[in-house]
Amino acid sequence: MQLGLTLLPMPSLGQRVTKIPRAYLAGLALWAAAGLGGGCPHTKASVLPPLEVAASADVHAEADFRAAKEALARGDLAGAKQRFRAFVDVWSKDPLAPVARLELGRIDLALGAFDSARQWFDGVAKSPDPALQERGRMYGAVARARMGEHLGALSVLRPLVGRTIDPQETSLVLATIALAEAAQGDRLAALEARDRQLRGELAPAERAAAEAAVTELTDALSPDLELPRAYEILPREGEAWAVVARRFLRVSQMRSQSGRVQEIAQDMRDQSLAIDEELSALVLRAERAGDTDPSVIGAILPLSGRGREVGEAAMRGLMLATGLPSEVERPAHTPRIVFRDSGGQPETAIAALDDLVALHRVIAVVGPVSTHLAGALEKRARELGVPLLSLTPGPAQARAAEDPVLHLVGSARDEAEALLRVGLATGARRFVMLHAVGGYGDVMRSAFETSLRAQPGRSLEVVTYPATATSFVAEAEAVKKLSPDAVIIADAASRVALIAPALATQGIWPAKQTLSSGQGVAVPWLIPSVGFDASLLQSSRRYLQGAVFVVPFDPALAPGFAAAYRAQWSVDPNVFSALAHDAYGLVQAALASGARTREAVATALHTVRVPNPVSAVGAVNSGQASAPVRLEVLVDQTFTPLPTRPR
Repeated sequence: MQLGLTLLPMPSLGQRVTKIPRAYLAGLALWAAAGLGGGCPHTKASVLPPLEVAASADVHAEADFRAAKEALARGDLAGAKQRFRAFVDVWSKDPLAPVARLELGRIDLALGAFDSARQWFDGVAKSPDPALQERGRMYGAVARARMGEHLGALSVLRPLVGRTIDPQETSLVLATIALAEAAQGDRLAALEARDRQLRGELAPAERAAAEAAVTELTDALSPDLELPRAYEILPREGEAWAVVARRFLRVSQMRSQSGRVQEIAQDMRDQSLAIDEELSALVLRAERAGDTDPSVIGAILPLSGRGREVGEAAMRGLMLATGLPSEVERPAHTPRIVFRDSGGQPETAIAALDDLVALHRVIAVVGPVSTHLAGALEKRARELGVPLLSLTPGPAQARAAEDPVLHLVGSARDEAEALLRVGLATGARRFVMLHAVGGYGDVMRSAFETSLRAQPGRSLEVVTYPATATSFVAEAEAVKKLSPDAVIIADAASRVALIAPALATQGIWPAKQTLSSGQGVAVPWLIPSVGFDASLLQSSRRYLQGAVFVVPFDPALAPGFAAAYRAQWSVDPNVFSALAHDAYGLVQAALASGARTREAVATALHTVRVPNPVSAVGAVNSGQASAPVRLEVLVDQTFTPLPTRPR
């Protein structure tokens, strides 16, 4: 009699099967394993034909074998295994005995008993029938692959590629090769095997598993070596190439390789592959990434959610710089602004930058205002070669000539050292710092710690709080227990306004206060630039007398700008308003110098100055090593400049 050999999906490498589906058991019942007429690997046979299983000459043996198969068909795996095992013991010389051994091996293979399965298959491989020998070797190699013996398994299975006829047999061989190749670290060979598997006849579940494996392998390919190689060697009519091409297109776009993106897109069109909306947008960006419109400047600011107030202040500064909103028509040479919301997430900010560069062809971009977005945006700006005027603290070292990123806020280290000089001049030894966890607070903490290392006998104690905190009673109590000689408040002005009265309640006041007995102590209060805002004169002046601020922008020193800002929006400008205003002025100055490309603008930003600066940064050469640190002390109703010593 002739029996078709049905192979069902096997467990993944290392996976244990604890429950066998009924459909799988039914398939097992159809398995009959005897030799493959194609012979062993050393013969000249090119294919493995269907199995030919001779009937037993003994009716009792035939009945026992049939009973074992019926148990398997019912899903009685334990009963089937017991009956096949009894058959082998009783009818060891019967022609069906090798078939029973193969059945036992396949049952153990399905159960995850790989070593036991291998032993059954090794016995089948010793059969005098050449076809059974080869089938035993094939299944033995599958079992060895699941035991982690990948090289041995591959040496047997690789020669079988292209020789199997049965679709499920072919799928099993290719899937096992793919798993073993991947385990050996050869992801390209594994992809080729999976691609062959997907070109065969597969059940829906088996196809889905193979497609998932292709995606997983493709995602793991190294973008510099393996991904381009897979793109070249895989057959383009196969399914794996399409997956590789889509990832290669995304990687190339992220690396600003616009020419490569367009080549891949054309190759995909030549293969009649659908390019979805996302990929179409990437291709469009690549096609337009090299184009620049000197009349357009981008801005990436927090215009919604947390940080919206800061983003709106910067937006207003930019609008005032362009003459907006105004009923008067702007001069033709005045660059316009395209605003994008950073969304508070690096991924959103990067997408906004890509959009501004590729679709709006901006000559430069202003933003971000938050340090937790700065790193990602700066990296992407450098990849794209677009000038980025960041409103966040920058490094202390000079900006490299080819670097398109410019920081308009002095480095955290510069601010820390300027403020510490004030505290050290009073003899302070124990500095206590308050800051929110994460972002700006962590940056400033690191800067103060670094600066104090060079001051023997000085220490920095830290009191932190959640970024969402609105009450600081517990924090003020913690500061008091530390008995500070100086207090550092590294947070936005709105938080400073809440922290100041909490500290005063604990008897901790800024220096220069006149305190009567029992009111507490007066120590230097040192506040970095983010904590300065002229509105503090109205909200917390009483508690901040004598506090020293880093002041990159003082409305009193830019009365024209401050008056125009108040007239337009009925609020006072802040440091972000001024920095954004001067950022626009810097780009204008670069364009006025004759720069018309992004590279030329980035270079010009080393030397140009803002014609009418409103911030401390805008008044100096932007290519220098450090932005100036201007200190002011609050006295009565005025922020008064505090002379600073050279570094």
